[in-house]
Amino acid sequence: MSGAGRTGRTGQRTVVTVATALEAGYRSVDTAAVYEEYPAIWRTFEEIAGSGRAKAVGVSNFCPAQRARLHAGSPFVPAVNQVELCPYLPRRDLREARAAHGVATEAWAPLGQDKDLPAEPAVFAVAGRRGRSAAQVVLRRHLQQGVVAIPESVTPARIRENLDVFGFELDAADLAALGGLDSGRRLGPDPETFDPPRPGGRPSRWRRLARRMSGLVSPSRGRGPGGG
Repeated sequence: MSGAGRTGRTGQRTVVTVATALEAGYRSVDTAAVYEEYPAIWRTFEEIAGSGRAKAVGVSNFCPAQRARLHAGSPFVPAVNQVELCPYLPRRDLREARAAHGVATEAWAPLGQDKDLPAEPAVFAVAGRRGRSAAQVVLRRHLQQGVVAIPESVTPARIRENLDVFGFELDAADLAALGGLDSGRRLGPDPETFDPPRPGGRPSRWRRLARRMSGLVSPSRGRGPGGG
């Protein structure tokens, strides 16, 4: 899968980016054209998938309480949970827990969101041994761990490079070296605590939805102070 990003990727640039990805061989593209805060519409997702209009549907940044609530209220299992995941934050426990339910783990920002990761000595050393780029060895690690990765790029050469990760393998020493980067460091906000400020101090719709999904707020309670 190729990621086209969420900022400034509209109009003709998105068309060109998606066309380049398809030409290179990708068959799934996350254009991130719309990132909204939706109400609980999982039943609608079930209907869409059940009717054959979608091959699969998934969730993003779901915390354990939200996932448990989803499984308890619906027999339909999401195909994927998209979370922040990179060598700094490998999320092994989360990956194993989701795999036990048949849910794939998908990494957004699999190469990190800054220039630190490609410059790490461990990444640089493995890339040199394999004759590959830093991005390719990190993506190959994700692949060997069963993680679906969405490397964001709008550069044609990078899009093709990010797909060219099937002609080599990392050995145990390579994986151990990259595994040493695990620091628990997040590059984005923690979705379990993130609540962007709103005018008047109202909780964001995302936070209210998270509370509802985790069972902390009942949908039948209606509006209260700061409610929505």
